[in-house]
Amino acid sequence: MSSSLLNLDASFMSLSQCHCSPLKLPLNFALLRLIPPVSSTSTFTLAPNSTTSLGLAGRLIPQTSSEELATVSQIFNNYIHGMDSQVTVYGASAGPSDVTWLNEGIQSLQVETSLPNTGKLNIIKSINLEQLSLMFSEAAAYDPMTGSNLTTAAFTLPFAFPVDITALAQNIAAGYDGQSFAELVIPWGPSTTDVQNRIMYLTFSNVPFAVYPGQHATFQNFVAATTLGSSQTLALSGTANADASTAVGVLSLVDIEFSVQSAIAGLQELKARPASVANLDVNHGYEDYLLITVDTSLFNQSNLTIGTGDVSFALLFERASS
Repeated sequence: MSSSLLNLDASFMSLSQCHCSPLKLPLNFALLRLIPPVSSTSTFTLAPNSTTSLGLAGRLIPQTSSEELATVSQIFNNYIHGMDSQVTVYGASAGPSDVTWLNEGIQSLQVETSLPNTGKLNIIKSINLEQLSLMFSEAAAYDPMTGSNLTTAAFTLPFAFPVDITALAQNIAAGYDGQSFAELVIPWGPSTTDVQNRIMYLTFSNVPFAVYPGQHATFQNFVAATTLGSSQTLALSGTANADASTAVGVLSLVDIEFSVQSAIAGLQELKARPASVANLDVNHGYEDYLLITVDTSLFNQSNLTIGTGDVSFALLFERASS
């Protein structure tokens, strides 16, 4: 049965006048059944009227019930968000089993304590939109549907055991030129994880790129700059919820905050390669104009897919338009 190693640094304050040396003291978290007895990694001396520091080692064991997994998830969420977790520790045994008075005394211990945090963690390090689609329509010029067939996110956790993010939901605010101008609410969807390198891979589709009221001009500037330039940078911030598969079980991690910069390759006015024209045909003649059909190829070197419906082009011949 798989499990995760656990190392703890603990300290004990003794108000007793007794001097106990040496001791090997296993401890067990009360009620939670998360950890078999954790034992001191070396013998130690419990001196009178003093604080004793010692290292403890044990294992986080797999959990099966929803209640136990919710408890473990809460402990992990508290740690991620920079909050302590209140726990109860029971004494399990100490020294040789035939020293009954010592073992009985240790087993009567019940200590309220906390698992300390190390400050709020920055989990998500980067988000790369490897491909992004924007599907415009006249009815939703400022609310285009978006999707991505490949988005990656690099993450880090201060835990050495494997973490596999199997599902993800995100609420993302998009910013450009110092202005937050749109929101993407990406619902729960499956993801895969490069566990060793801690990179998530996900896709999404049919998500409105909802431009905020009063930010239409910023959105227009972003679209224009992306159309004309070679690369633009989006500021992406918000929160994510994730299902994390671990040796303990699938944990629910919530409200993971992030704020990253993501580069998007621009269209470069579609001039990366010359447009090709073929199969020109004078299809029909009218009193005031000719109907000409032609096949034209435009090369898009960016990672953007843009849908716009019907598009009108001006025809120029020797710098004169027609």
